Amino acid sequence: MKEFIKVMKALSDPNRVKVIKLLQRRVLCVCEIQAALGLEQSSVSKHLKILEEAGLIRFSKDGLWVNYHLADGAK
Repeated sequence: MKEFIKVMKALSDPNRVKVIKLLQRRVLCVCEIQAALGLEQSSVSKHLKILEEAGLIRFSKDGLWVNYHLADGAK
C-alpha cells in the first residue's frame, strides 16, 4: 500500500503528469523537459527525483547528458 500511495502522491502534481506524458513519446534530457514545461531547471530536477523515487521513471547517463525514460515496471 505504501508504494501505491507514493505513486499517487507523485502523480498529484500536474507538472509531473506532464513529464510522464512527454516521456511516453520518447526519451528526453532535463533541458528538453525544461523547455517543454517552461520551468526552471531546479524545479524540473525536483519533479524528476520524485517520479524516480516513486518508480515511474528511470535515467541513463550518456557522457555529460542524463536521459530520462519511463520505467518498465520491474524493480
